Amino acid sequence: MSQGSTNSEDESKQKGLFGHGPQIAESSRLSGDDNINADGVEVPQDLLEISMDSLDVDATSVKNIELLLARVVGNVDRGRSELSEYAGGSPRRWRSWDPREASEISDVDAVELHRWAVDPTPSAWPRAQQRMRRDRGGQLVVLRDVSMSMAGVHSTWSARVTLGLLEAARERKMRFGYVEFNHRSRKHFHPDGTFFSDDYGAIVDVAMRMKCSGWTNYEQPLSDALNEFAAMAPSRTGGHGKQQRHVLLITDGVPTHGDPLAQRQIMRAKELGVVIHSVYLGWPQTLPSALQAISTNTNGALFAAFYQPDPKEHTGSTFGPREPRIRAPVGVGLDSGHICVVEM
Repeated sequence: MSQGSTNSEDESKQKGLFGHGPQIAESSRLSGDDNINADGVEVPQDLLEISMDSLDVDATSVKNIELLLARVVGNVDRGRSELSEYAGGSPRRWRSWDPREASEISDVDAVELHRWAVDPTPSAWPRAQQRMRRDRGGQLVVLRDVSMSMAGVHSTWSARVTLGLLEAARERKMRFGYVEFNHRSRKHFHPDGTFFSDDYGAIVDVAMRMKCSGWTNYEQPLSDALNEFAAMAPSRTGGHGKQQRHVLLITDGVPTHGDPLAQRQIMRAKELGVVIHSVYLGWPQTLPSALQAISTNTNGALFAAFYQPDPKEHTGSTFGPREPRIRAPVGVGLDSGHICVVEM
């Protein structure tokens, strides 16, 4: 190495380019191949993205999961776009003034208030501005079946669905709850004792568990989730607004324990304004009537997810057998074919 080159390296070390200070990473060969920011410094990859990539779910099944989630999240977003009354919102329309709400005197039409003061009558209150805003925030809960029949491909697939919905909740700043169930129900609580939380990383760790055992009970996990919704303080929107409340129930079987129709839970969900979406891992023809009743009566979406083999491969000289797909390290994936999703 020449003396000039050595001097150049020494100067670089002093400037922090080699061995000390922030490291300068090599540029990407292909755009998007690595996690390099505009300054050339490597950025740690997001835990949620890492976990989703590490699950052994084939690309076609992932696309179908994204379509399923788009339908569920679209239902959530429609509710979030609705206007509801809120004391700190923007004036949107007029309404009759309620004198019991003296704090809103500044919103009363001054001319009509003067006329009413001259001739007060309870049958003709002056009009006041109605302040409203679009619903933001809200809560999402996943009820994930971990009974014995879910072991393997179904467990891996449902973990990927859970993480996808968790990502959607994070983007919308919605608090998230997680329940695993077989013949018993297990709610995930955070260290501070809360069920709903925006600590998405902690839920990622729990959702990546693949252990399955036991039988199936719809009633208990639904009751646990609804109890958590009921325990929440009313939204501070003047008593008129409400935040979005959605549940995604993932299961592959008919209930063997508890009330198979979950009739009380359906009634309570309607009272609390909770929408329950259901995903059945099985053929559409074998869809449990209980799932259909749960989602239909709460205005939720209903899906069936089932194995679909790949098209028959051509064995002629032009096309040979497909190369084995690249496997991911976590869970159990399909050797061929994919999980198809249809809305019922």
